[in-house]
Amino acid sequence: MKGIKWIAGLFILVIILIVLIANLGLGPDYFPFIYTIPGFDKVGHFFLMGVLSFLVNLLFKAEKTRFFSLDFLIGSLVVILVVTLEELSQLFLIHRAYSWMDLVFDLGGIFLGGRLANWLLKKPELEG
Repeated sequence: MKGIKWIAGLFILVIILIVLIANLGLGPDYFPFIYTIPGFDKVGHFFLMGVLSFLVNLLFKAEKTRFFSLDFLIGSLVVILVVTLEELSQLFLIHRAYSWMDLVFDLGGIFLGGRLANWLLKKPELEG
């Protein structure tokens, strides 16, 4: 999987840019469609965090760790930590509004992205 570091790095920069735009209250200026299509915000959370989780888990080669007697993908844990802190930071920002539903959709995307990366990396090579 050559180039995954570059792709992941660029994607992380895009997410940082989106967060900065939202934190400055410029979301409606740059992303008006999010505010006009019902539920599109949640789809965005699910998709963006799913792709982020997929890429980060590829970087970590879908390695797992044991946590509370359960196996977790290390990449997913890293993404969960960062995303949860970012969501909670919205409690202190005037242009943002914390939503537990945003976090639920983030976590759903993180789970699916991690599962997809795990499946892709653990898939046996086809011969022929």
